[in-house]
Amino acid sequence: MAALVLTVSVFAGCSGGTEPEQADGSYGRAQPYSALPAYSGAEWADRLQAEQYEYLDGLREVPDGGFESDDFDGEFIEVRDGVRRSAGTTCDCPVVTLWLTGGSAAFGIGQRGEHTIASELVRLAAADGVALEVQNQGVPGRTLWNEYQDVERRIEQDGQAPPDMIVSYGGFNDAVGALGSAAVGELDPDVPNQLDNGDFARWGEQGFAPPADATARQVADLTIDRFRRAQGQFDALAARHGVDVAYVFQPDALASSTQFGPVADVWTQVPARIADQVDDQLEAVSVGLGGSVRNLRHLHDDDAPLFADWAHANEAGARAAAEDIYRTIRPELLDRARR
Repeated sequence: MAALVLTVSVFAGCSGGTEPEQADGSYGRAQPYSALPAYSGAEWADRLQAEQYEYLDGLREVPDGGFESDDFDGEFIEVRDGVRRSAGTTCDCPVVTLWLTGGSAAFGIGQRGEHTIASELVRLAAADGVALEVQNQGVPGRTLWNEYQDVERRIEQDGQAPPDMIVSYGGFNDAVGALGSAAVGELDPDVPNQLDNGDFARWGEQGFAPPADATARQVADLTIDRFRRAQGQFDALAARHGVDVAYVFQPDALASSTQFGPVADVWTQVPARIADQVDDQLEAVSVGLGGSVRNLRHLHDDDAPLFADWAHANEAGARAAAEDIYRTIRPELLDRARR
C-alpha cells in the first residue's frame, strides 16, 4: 500500500487525510485542505480529505493495469461496483444516460458527492429539460486504456446496457504515468499508458531525474501515440454499441502560476523541480492530442485559486469544468433526448 499511496496521492494528486500514515518510500505529508485558499470557509473540508484517504486505502491494483475500487460508504463518498453516487435528476422529462470515465479528477477528489462534475452535469441537463442519468465510473489512478478496459467489461462481459453517451475526463494520468515510466527506462511503444507504482517508486529512488535516454518531445510523442491507440479502441467499442464518446483533457494547477502557487508544496518533500517536467509533459501531450480531445488544461488560468493539489479542483472548479463539458455535449444530448 505504501507504493499505492505514493503514486496515487502524489502524482495523481489524491492528497489523503490531514495526517495520513506515511510508510517507507512516501514523500511527505499533505497540508490540510482547510489551510488552502480553495477551501477557505468550508467547514467540511478536512473531513472530506480524511475520508478520501480512507477510500484510497481500499484501492486495488489489477493484474492487467490500473486500479479498482472497493465499495465504500462515507459522509461524502459512496461507491458501489466502481460507481460513485452522483446527484439524481429532479427533471420529469426525457431520459439520456451517460457514463463519466476517468481517474481521480473524474471521480471527484476534492469534491463532495453532490458537487462532482457528474452531479453538476445532471443539474445542467435538468435545466435544459433532460433527465440525465450519470454513472460516475472514475477511479483514481486510471488512464484511458484502463477506462476502455472497464467499459468493455461492463458492456461486453457483464452485459450492462450501454449508455447513450460517454465522457472520458482525464489525460493527467496518461501523461504523468508515461513520464514516470520513461524516467526509469520503460519506453516500449506497445505498452499502454499506465500509472505504475513500481515505476514511480524507482523514479523517486533516482531523485526524480528526467528521462536519460529520451528527449521530452520523444516522451510526449510516445504518450500521445499510446493515448490515440487506446482512443481508437474506445471509439470502435462505442461504435459497436451506438454510443457517442467525448474526450476531455482535464485542467491542472501547473498550467497557471496563480493556481500552482498555493499547492506547489502541498507535499512537503516532493521536489519542486519536477513541476517543470510534469508541466512540460502535460502541455505537450494536451496540445499534441489535437481536436479529437477537448483541451481544458488552461480552463482555470484566470480564476482565483481553485485547486486542492496539483491535479484536483474544488467544487467551483468542478462546476466550471462541467459547464464547459455540457456545452460540448449539449447538441448530441438534446438530439438523444428527442429520439
